[in-house]
Amino acid sequence: MFRFMACLGLVLAVLALAQGEIQTKNKKFVDKDGRTMIYRGQNAVFKIAPWLPSSKGFDATSTLSRIDAKNLQRWGFNVIRLGVMWPGVEDGAEGAYSEDYLDEVDTIVKLLGEHDISIVLDLHQDLFSRDFCGEGVADYVVDTCKKYMPADLQPFPAPVRNASSLRMDENGNPALDWCLETPFFKFYMADEVGAMFQCLYDDRDGLWDSLGGFWQKVASRFSDSKNVLGYELINEPWLGDIYRDKSLLLPKQTESRYLQPMYEVTKSVCRSCLPPPPPPPLSH
Repeated sequence: MFRFMACLGLVLAVLALAQGEIQTKNKKFVDKDGRTMIYRGQNAVFKIAPWLPSSKGFDATSTLSRIDAKNLQRWGFNVIRLGVMWPGVEDGAEGAYSEDYLDEVDTIVKLLGEHDISIVLDLHQDLFSRDFCGEGVADYVVDTCKKYMPADLQPFPAPVRNASSLRMDENGNPALDWCLETPFFKFYMADEVGAMFQCLYDDRDGLWDSLGGFWQKVASRFSDSKNVLGYELINEPWLGDIYRDKSLLLPKQTESRYLQPMYEVTKSVCRSCLPPPPPPPLSH
């Protein structure tokens, strides 16, 4: 579950929060005295249900508890990128937000704060959803996008693998042992995966509002958390439908045409949830 994160500056689409103690200046985090903050941390992203590590006990692969927090602090780590997963927050129909899930996120955020560990909240995704050997969006987003699949679509996992080879588990998802037979990043080249991302980028049925609703819920919940540094709006988004629009393979095409506009919408939602910035110090 945990992987070394060398530098927060490498995390894409982080929306930094100005919470008084930590500000941003010249693309750096600085404290109230203007000193540059250096963060050393870990990822904590739980990619299957219940979508979060446990906050109780200790297990090297499945907890983020007080014991873990004490160890991390003792080892010199001071930041965690914590996966706050869309299917965990919105675990049913659109707008059906799970307060129990957010309560557990809040528990982890607070116990890490008690050990001087900051948080980046991360909408983590790999391969869009469990339907494609990964995780990411809520189930209703996949259902929405299925209505807009191109007529000539090659079903997952083609053309990476022959679709007839696909084995399913008892829940109707690709069996994880089958998924692991192929390096997972190769599945980004699957036609259906690209088409799903394109559906999101095209804002089908108002999906940007759905993404904004997720972040509004999360940002509202954690707007007063002093140890939340920022939000990663979506982890490692794919290029889009590269088989039907090969220009997306060129540099900066997906970023300028789709990601930046989508991020602007989502960023404004997050910013609207923040408390007002502290007043400037009085001059003498």
